[in-house]
Amino acid sequence: MKGQLILYVDDMKQNLMLFEAIFEGCYNIITTESPGEALSILKIKPVKLVISDFVMPEMNGIELLQIVKNKYPEIIRVMLTSNDSQELREEAIKTCELFEFLEKPINRERIDKVLQDALYTIKMN
Repeated sequence: MKGQLILYVDDMKQNLMLFEAIFEGCYNIITTESPGEALSILKIKPVKLVISDFVMPEMNGIELLQIVKNKYPEIIRVMLTSNDSQELREEAIKTCELFEFLEKPINRERIDKVLQDALYTIKMN
């Protein structure tokens, strides 16, 4: 699973650092605080999975993941956010065709299971 490239987008640097610290050595991870930079990364890197926060200044996570869905439909999309409203969950799952909607704070076991399942799905296709 380490070979598959995962992109995590979150405007909070400490969230990116925590994610990297937890999963360093387990997965091949690129992080960015900018949705715009994330889209630039997708043009040049073979990303297999994008994890996005919802609330970000440039564009929100739904907007970002909709672009990813439309331009790169083969990339698996996951939202990781502290906004766990049912309305947001339903909108994100429906409009972005999410693999999973996860809540912060980061739950290592839960996220690890989702990443393993998602990357296994890629491997099987």
